[in-house]
Amino acid sequence: MGTWRGPRGRWIGWILLCLLSARCIVIQARDPGHSLWLNAVRDKDLLDDCLTDSRSLRHEAAQLIRRVHNLDGGCHYFVEPNEVRNLCLEFLKLWEGPTQPEQHIVRCSRAMLGMAVLYDVVSNELHNSTCSTVSVHKQFPILDSFEHRVAELQQDRQHKTWWRTAYGKHTQLGSGWEFQRKGTKLLRLVANHTARCKELGHTCAVYNAWEPEECFPHDDLVKAWSPSCQESMQIPRRPPRVRQKATDWLGLVQDCGEGLESERPQTQPEMTRMLECLGLPWGPVAGEDYFETLCLLQAVKTATSIGTFVVVEAGASVGYWAPKAAKAFRRRFPDTGACHLVLIDSMVATSSAAANLQRNGIYDLCNITLLQSRATASLLDRLIDFFGTVDLLHVDIQEAELELVQRSVRLPRVQHLFVGTHGRKIHRQVRSFLAYHGFAIDFDYVGKSFLRTPIGPVVFGDGVLAACGAQKLPSRYPVADIIASRVIR
Repeated sequence: MGTWRGPRGRWIGWILLCLLSARCIVIQARDPGHSLWLNAVRDKDLLDDCLTDSRSLRHEAAQLIRRVHNLDGGCHYFVEPNEVRNLCLEFLKLWEGPTQPEQHIVRCSRAMLGMAVLYDVVSNELHNSTCSTVSVHKQFPILDSFEHRVAELQQDRQHKTWWRTAYGKHTQLGSGWEFQRKGTKLLRLVANHTARCKELGHTCAVYNAWEPEECFPHDDLVKAWSPSCQESMQIPRRPPRVRQKATDWLGLVQDCGEGLESERPQTQPEMTRMLECLGLPWGPVAGEDYFETLCLLQAVKTATSIGTFVVVEAGASVGYWAPKAAKAFRRRFPDTGACHLVLIDSMVATSSAAANLQRNGIYDLCNITLLQSRATASLLDRLIDFFGTVDLLHVDIQEAELELVQRSVRLPRVQHLFVGTHGRKIHRQVRSFLAYHGFAIDFDYVGKSFLRTPIGPVVFGDGVLAACGAQKLPSRYPVADIIASRVIR
């Protein structure tokens, strides 16, 4: 997967470094005090003159610098990773000439490498036919440890800035009149997309706000569940006048009164939830939650009416994914089978979670265990020992996910695992650990990124790791009591 580049000007910090030292770019050999490039910055008419100099190394560098800026100069369309890779390789070719490039080329090449890292086109191979950290550092002076750390921090800040801008582009509906205006426009776009795709023969296509003209096919499992694939589903022309509560596509009630931009559970700015608050329980659309939903539905699909369907939500707050799993399970097995939900959260009182579950009628569907506790590996192992296996484990515990999966002895008894990761290093380590211990990775998308997926480009806040199929381990510990839990039928 190739990572999407940032919004307009988010690499301006790097480009400014190039401009500040640009007096080396087109300085005439006999006039060291004059820089046509800086004049071009002040006077756009001089830009072409600056870039139509003789075919020198300085001229090529100036052209490449402009291409870096142009390539990273917009936030409304995607750039394929190959474009970034090819540009990076052209920077490396600058060193094949007889003339020694100036320091500005070194700076801009580092900026190019940083851009390539975000696009995920770098390689660890040594040869110069790849755009890699090794090949660039082989040809450019390596920063000392302090400068290297400063550069990393600067890149991280730029990365988060452009991600926040991109994340907010299609997830801010506002309130009052703005909510009505933007909501009406969004509903119209969904209706137009649905009609267009049906004309093209796509009876059920995923709506993607970043590429609304495309008809991306739904996953077959989601297609079987999504209301958007039903002919009877009608799209309203405008949102409700008062947005307080809404019902999602599985029948769960969610609060829309606090605004879709709040951090409260069930009001996170995912397009699926936005449509629900606009009065359209459309089912999963392109977004981070699409893959969470797919993991949940896979667990429900493999469940049977024999035994107990067990769901553990670590970092549950008042409960979001566990109640969804209960609704989906009971839709498949309305009269048979047993299910048990375990909600773990260290910050939210169990009374708040109980109220949310009561409001949605979950106590009538499954057994419930509420734990106000940290989601530790020892607690998880005790739960797995108690139940024998866990059908679905959903983990969203804010940077503690690595410790949980690494220290859990019983983790391979989990049939379907979804981990929301917080940090690229943590994401890589969790992925490596799961793969090493026999899990089959279903979805693998790093957080704070734009990535192209089978349902089109998607903004990822947290990282997404979904896995299943690990072998079962024999029980080595006696069944432990679960302290501070409350089982309710």
